Amino acid sequence: MRKFIAIFSLFILTACTYPQSQTSTVNDEPTLVFQGATSTAEIYLNELNIGLASKYNGEPHSLIVPKGTHLLEVLDQGKTILSQKIFISDGAVKSFKLKSSQ
Repeated sequence: MRKFIAIFSLFILTACTYPQSQTSTVNDEPTLVFQGATSTAEIYLNELNIGLASKYNGEPHSLIVPKGTHLLEVLDQGKTILSQKIFISDGAVKSFKLKSSQ
């Protein structure tokens, strides 16, 4: 009888556990990375000043942009070092290697 009670108790305890689930999120926002930027190079996206390119070197920060077509320009001390029309889609990471204007 003790064996029956022990088995029955064990069965009841395991039957009362809650189901478990795991949820994860995926970051599929398009991003831009700028490598080799000087401390004075500035990013312009659709003629809007975004900030210093060196801030978005991918370690750890990348520039998150809306998907679609954009005019991307990088100026270093007033000189254009990159001017490009780009298209970027969900989950895309575009990397640009910059050369200084000097």
